[in-house]
Amino acid sequence: MNRKRLKGEGGVQDCHHALLTLYHVLYSVVRVMAPFTPFLTEHMYRNLRHFLKADAIMDSVHYLMLPEPRSDLIHEDIERAVSRMQGVIDLGRVIRDRKTIPVKYPLPEVVVIHQDEQCLQDIASFERYILEELYVRHVTITSDKKKYGVTLRAEPDHKTIMRNYRQYTGNYIVA
Repeated sequence: MNRKRLKGEGGVQDCHHALLTLYHVLYSVVRVMAPFTPFLTEHMYRNLRHFLKADAIMDSVHYLMLPEPRSDLIHEDIERAVSRMQGVIDLGRVIRDRKTIPVKYPLPEVVVIHQDEQCLQDIASFERYILEELYVRHVTITSDKKKYGVTLRAEPDHKTIMRNYRQYTGNYIVA
C-alpha cells in the first residue's frame, strides 16, 4: 500500500479498499499491542472506534479479545511475488548507491535476469511498483543472461566459513 492509493489516484474503489485495509491493520495491531502499551492503544482505539458498527463498540480496547487469524486472507502466491519485487527494488537501490546515482535522477532501464519463469512472471506483475520505486523508465524482464554479458562465478566467503566452522566444531584456528 502506498500514498498514491490512499490519496485515490487509482480510483475511488481502489482508495476505498486501501483505506479499509489500513483500518483493519491498525485495529488488529491496537488489539494485539493493548497488553504491552495500554495507554497508547487505548487512545488509538478511541479514535478508531468511531468507524465501528454500534454493536461492535466496547468501552475499552482491553475488553476486546485478541484477533483471530484469518487464513482466507493469506495468499502465498501474492506474498511470493511481493517478496521478489522487494528483492528487485532492494538490489536496484544497492546498485544506485554503489554507482552514486541519486534516486532523483531517472534511469532509462532496469534489466531483471532470472532463470525461473515463475519468478519473471511474479516480477512482471509488479512492474509498475518497480518503475516507481527505482525511478526508471523501462523494466526489461528476461532469462537471457548471455545477451547482457552476464557470467556467474562462485567465490567462497572465508569469514562466514570460518565462523560456521568454529560454531559447529568449537575449534579455533590461531593464525
